Formats: sequence, C-alpha cells, structure tokens
Amino acid sequence: DKVKEARAKIEEAKVKLEKDKKAKKISEVDYKEKKEKIAKAESAINALEGKVAKGKEMKKPLEEPLEKEQPE
Repeated sequence: DKVKEARAKIEEAKVKLEKDKKAKKISEVDYKEKKEKIAKAESAINALEGKVAKGKEMKKPLEEPLEKEQPE
C-alpha cells in the first residue's frame, strides 16, 4: 500500500532529522525547514488517505438493498 510506504518514509525522515539535530550535523534553520517539509508531506498523505477512503466508500455496494414493498 503506497500510503503505508509513504508513512514509513516520513517516519524514517523524522528519526534521521532528530539524530542529525542531536549530533549537531545540521543548523537550526535547516532543521526547521526540513521539519516543515516533513509536516507538509504528512499533511498531504493524510489528505490523500482521506480521499482514498472516501473513494472506496463510494464504490461499496449498498449493504442492504432497498426492499420492494410486497402487497399483502
């Protein structure tokens, strides 16, 4: 599932970013910029996931078809 792959990549990026910050390999400015990019990517994935879920919901056939009234 592409959404799961994207989420995994974002998690990896977050971990790497935090490690780099703790090791002082990046400046505070770079840290903030990368953190913003990660947040935007996460937000885009959430929006995409919502659209996918909505699309799947629309494709589902009706659980209970409308019952026809039968004369008594």
